Amino acid sequence: MSYCVNCGVELAKTEKNCPLCNVEVINPAEENNSANELLFPLYKKIKKQVKKDKEPNIMGGIIYSSFLSIPIFITLVLDLLISKGITWSFYPIISVLLFGIFTMLPLFVIKNNPLGIVTIDTVAVLIFLLLLDCYTDAVTWAWYFVFGIGLAWICFVLPFIVKKLGAIKIILIDGLAIALYLYFIEFYTESGPWFLSLGLPIVFVLTIIPLVIAILAYFSVLKGLAITGTIFIAIGLESVLIEMIVNLYLAHSIISGWSLIVLVANIPIAATFFILYKKVNLQVWLQKKFHI
Repeated sequence: MSYCVNCGVELAKTEKNCPLCNVEVINPAEENNSANELLFPLYKKIKKQVKKDKEPNIMGGIIYSSFLSIPIFITLVLDLLISKGITWSFYPIISVLLFGIFTMLPLFVIKNNPLGIVTIDTVAVLIFLLLLDCYTDAVTWAWYFVFGIGLAWICFVLPFIVKKLGAIKIILIDGLAIALYLYFIEFYTESGPWFLSLGLPIVFVLTIIPLVIAILAYFSVLKGLAITGTIFIAIGLESVLIEMIVNLYLAHSIISGWSLIVLVANIPIAATFFILYKKVNLQVWLQKKFHI
């Protein structure tokens, strides 16, 4: 055991300097090869361990499934004995199955793959809602959740799963998905006509302007902070166009009001980013000043 000659703190064999006072450690009594001992496992061993953790725990999944089958079996038997058929037990059975999918996937089946877990859980929820609605009556209200959850998955999960899509394709897919969702609402609720005159134009505005920015950035027409400045201008323009569309639908007028405030407020912000993009020396000074 070694101790620092300056402050007396206990030292590890591989310490070359005292961790407390930074005085050099000199201990001739220690073996020369002691300094070569590693305090951490080799990279290959770490890599093998991570790979091993990704393998499914089949035995654990079987044991866990057997525990989940107990409440399913009890409720099913009680329902058969009391009601002479499957009536109320349907609800706890599918609920336990859904709970089993939510808990079994990350614990025993799929590890270190959150996007895959989210995708399977999303499909499980959709099936659960359809079965729940279909068991009581024909499928009615479940369609709203199915299309809504599906839209959320397309917008927020799909870009991370298929990383080769790129910003341009993602914007097009999201715009098409939102347009189809709005059309479904109009068609299923029979509340139209508003899709062609209100919903579709708004979706078009919210899609085409980001699409133009993405194309300009892809071909390096816009770079760096110029992209941020263009986004602020685009937000103002989208606000004006959306208000004009809404006013035209409701009051048959295109006079703008609140959206002009958004546009005017965004112009100086956008101008600031354009100036910073042109003045490289100012960028460097601000980075040093604010430790960015």
